[in-house]
Amino acid sequence: MLPEFTALENVLMPVWISQGKPTREDEEWAEKLIDTVGMTPWKDNLSTKLSGGQKQRIAIARSLMNKPGVILADEPTGNLDTDTSEQVFKLLRNINQEFGTVFVIVTHDRHLAGRTDKIIEIVDGNIVRTLSGSKTDEFEVWDEMAPGYCVEHKKKVEV
Repeated sequence: MLPEFTALENVLMPVWISQGKPTREDEEWAEKLIDTVGMTPWKDNLSTKLSGGQKQRIAIARSLMNKPGVILADEPTGNLDTDTSEQVFKLLRNINQEFGTVFVIVTHDRHLAGRTDKIIEIVDGNIVRTLSGSKTDEFEVWDEMAPGYCVEHKKKVEV
């Protein structure tokens, strides 16, 4: 977030960078995105006047400005408290469903990972396991990803 710009201006930044002055259509799309992330009342606030969770929601809206098919999100809930993290995760899910945007989330948060559609665990640059499908119990994923878990036999083993 650029501190000298409002939330709306920050969302429009990709357009300014790629094509110059935003069109009315660009502005309307930016306002829709701001509404989608629940930030309409704060759209004219400078980014320095927004909370961490509000900044994260504006950053999500900005990432959608050019209508990408895929968004890479590095620790999207990393600096947020538990409640705000939950709100952001639900927001990402809603955007996925509404716009069809795919999120590739990089995280160390196994709770967050356990709620995604697919997990690819990477250790030292190597894929060590892949878990697919929605889990009914996010802690099942936590257990499966724990050191010493034998995926083949689905049980904990001595390491």
